[in-house]
Amino acid sequence: MELVQFELQDKVATIKIQNGKVNAISHQVIAELNEALDHAEETGAVVIITGQEGIFSGGYDLKTMQKSMDHAT
Repeated sequence: MELVQFELQDKVATIKIQNGKVNAISHQVIAELNEALDHAEETGAVVIITGQEGIFSGGYDLKTMQKSMDHAT
């Protein structure tokens, strides 16, 4: 499942977080954000990071944090 959308237009990269209703930041979201940022850097694009309509991000994924300290780091 893709949680981060990447769109490139006229040297402007729009990176959009799409993880549920609050755009929680999980390990997968971080990995996909890093991949999108790397792609933007490779193309020399400026970057806009956004979330779904109505919210940027509710913060770190609490479900992941509650599993254990190893999952939270």
